[in-house]
Amino acid sequence: MSEVYSYVIMINIAIIILIMLSIVITNTLISMKYEEAEKAAELALSRFSNILVSGALEAPVVIDLSLDDILLRPVEIYIDGTARTIKASIRLEYFSHIVVSETTDFPESIYKVVNSEGEEYTGLLPRYFTLNFTKGTEGVTVKVTRRD
Repeated sequence: MSEVYSYVIMINIAIIILIMLSIVITNTLISMKYEEAEKAAELALSRFSNILVSGALEAPVVIDLSLDDILLRPVEIYIDGTARTIKASIRLEYFSHIVVSETTDFPESIYKVVNSEGEEYTGLLPRYFTLNFTKGTEGVTVKVTRRD
């Protein structure tokens, strides 16, 4: 009986070690993917801000864009016109319930961002969109319209 008992204990210890290894590997994978998504969100914000600044300098100009032009992996860009912030969100590759977000303020050269009705733009950018830059007395206004 004691020999069977020692085998059972050894098998239980082996199972516990394998479970601990799988937890460590999963945590490492999540942290690597999180860091990768964080850098990608920063890159998306940087690229979109550069587009806004370039468009403001060249105003009046119309720029047709796609989210794929900003970043090749799936990204959501949220613009809050009242708070004057831009937020980029990216979901982790294998763990889609985890979302990484980075936020920045509007570039100083942008006065406001409006929708097609002329109201402050607040919401996600559509997959395909057009940015229409116009100069006004207060500064550059960006009009965001959906493009199909």
